[in-house]
Amino acid sequence: MILYWVFAALVALEIFKISPEYMYSDYTNPIVVAWNWSFFPIDIIFSTTGLFARFGNITESRQTLLSMFSLSLMFCAGLMAISF
Repeated sequence: MILYWVFAALVALEIFKISPEYMYSDYTNPIVVAWNWSFFPIDIIFSTTGLFARFGNITESRQTLLSMFSLSLMFCAGLMAISF
């Protein structure tokens, strides 16, 4: 997800160009753009907490807690995406 958002930012800043046929449908609609960017905070939080839980130097109990937190946020993001 972190790589996706880096790539999305590069496209939004027009540093990187993508052919329209490779973009998601209605990608120029301001409502769809706002909806897509509304996922940025939750995606970054679940990605970083998941990576830290996996690779961080922490106790096993904290690793389990962070993993569950990360998985919960990922589930919420997926549910939000499906409900749109």
